[in-house]
Amino acid sequence: MMESMTVCGRLEERSRLHPERVMYRVGEHVVTYGEMGRRAVDVAAGLTAAGLARGDRIAVLAEQTLQAWQLIFGCARAGVVPVLLNFRLTPDELTFITADGGCRMLLSTPLFGPLAAAISVEPAVERQDLASFISGCVGGEPPDVDVLGSDDLVQLYTSGTTGLPKGVRITHDNLWHLSQAASSELAGFAADSVHLVAAPLFHVAGYAYGLGGLATGSPSVLIPLFDPVAVVQAIETYRCTNSLLVPAMLQAIVEHPGTGTADLSTMRGILYGGSPMSEALMRKVAGRFRCGLSQTYGLTETSGFATLLRFDDHEAAMTAQPGSTEAARIASAGYAVPGCEVAVVSEDGGMVCDGSPGEVVVRGPLVMAGYWNRPEANAAQLDSDGWFHTGDIGYLQEGYLFLVDRLNDMVVTKGENVFPGEVERVLAEHPAVLEVAVIGVPDEQFGERLSAVVVLRTGQALTVLELQEFCRPHLAGFKIPRSLEIVADPLPRTPSGKLLRRVVREPFWAGHDRQIH
Repeated sequence: MMESMTVCGRLEERSRLHPERVMYRVGEHVVTYGEMGRRAVDVAAGLTAAGLARGDRIAVLAEQTLQAWQLIFGCARAGVVPVLLNFRLTPDELTFITADGGCRMLLSTPLFGPLAAAISVEPAVERQDLASFISGCVGGEPPDVDVLGSDDLVQLYTSGTTGLPKGVRITHDNLWHLSQAASSELAGFAADSVHLVAAPLFHVAGYAYGLGGLATGSPSVLIPLFDPVAVVQAIETYRCTNSLLVPAMLQAIVEHPGTGTADLSTMRGILYGGSPMSEALMRKVAGRFRCGLSQTYGLTETSGFATLLRFDDHEAAMTAQPGSTEAARIASAGYAVPGCEVAVVSEDGGMVCDGSPGEVVVRGPLVMAGYWNRPEANAAQLDSDGWFHTGDIGYLQEGYLFLVDRLNDMVVTKGENVFPGEVERVLAEHPAVLEVAVIGVPDEQFGERLSAVVVLRTGQALTVLELQEFCRPHLAGFKIPRSLEIVADPLPRTPSGKLLRRVVREPFWAGHDRQIH
């Protein structure tokens, strides 16, 4: 028997209550709740027939497709855990993740077939076309598995403080509580919502929001790969009401010449996250969409949700007098979502009072089960009282969280996490580079732009294009610096020789009231 608070249990309920309702749509192709319920059982049987058991991992390289979601629900029904691969990574990076996850199978869509073929894991994993595997799962015996809320549902990879990716174990319980919080707090979230899913499947935003309709039995419209014109066309054609869009996506939509006359009047609410939105862009988005805006702050480790700046806070801030409490809150990340605790602690772990900066910690049912096979990381970031240490620096003011800086040097660019050390190790191999520091600098489009600050060897020259070409075989595109600063003086270091990256950053952030964008 499946618990109703599991993803597969909830699907079983929905498929029984309203089997003819559309669950997912890609263009003219649809899957109803009833069809998805049946396909989940078939795919679960196919996974079992392939020798996969509860807790086993499989790697998935896919865009947002109907077949990908059939696989996801089949995995949930069988207790198999999909490891959703970031298709922006290089084959070497994906090889590490596939091996680290102990994946026993690799399924990919035709779009990413060449990338899947370049993943080299020993011993070799079975590789199949995702659609072919799904179509071959017909009429099998459903597995006799008691799926529990505490079971792992999906494994998503995020970089660790050393730059090595870590597998985040997100459970059925995590997603259950996330859906409850979203349903109660987000503008326009209702049984008659039509959700637009435009974030990539491998990201917690694309995966978790792809499950958003399940809570209320609503349809979701999938955008396989983000395109601003495709987004507005989908809103017009299918009368979408809600979506999760990161600031870079929203900027692409409001500034694209082909989207200016679209009818977006059906939209009720937009959730954005990944990076804060500038007030100028926020006003553009509010004027264009004329719907409620909500901002979420969270990490993959908190199921993407920890705090929320609600739509009413946005509305109050944009009409408030400059300098007022309401106006100031537009720079915050909001308050803890229901059922979740957010606090700020000092270096010794003690709670700090309002207005004092410290490390942001999160506790509650949205916090992951832990990192896959990373006991040291679990001990470092999950303390004995259940607090997850985010590595972000912030302060609380009357319950609202204001982010200031990062405890580590991670850069968030266009919603993707980049650790400078990983990039610096590649750039240090360039024959013209004597010293290098990789930092995030303010950027209105990406939140932060990755920049390389370089000291050249005597007699050498380097352009940003040459640097980017050098990086391309070794790094995913979002990890490649977009700008280059050549400096004459040696980079600042501690007496022991450690790079003072914070000091390198300071001139680029002069005039900004916080060191995070």
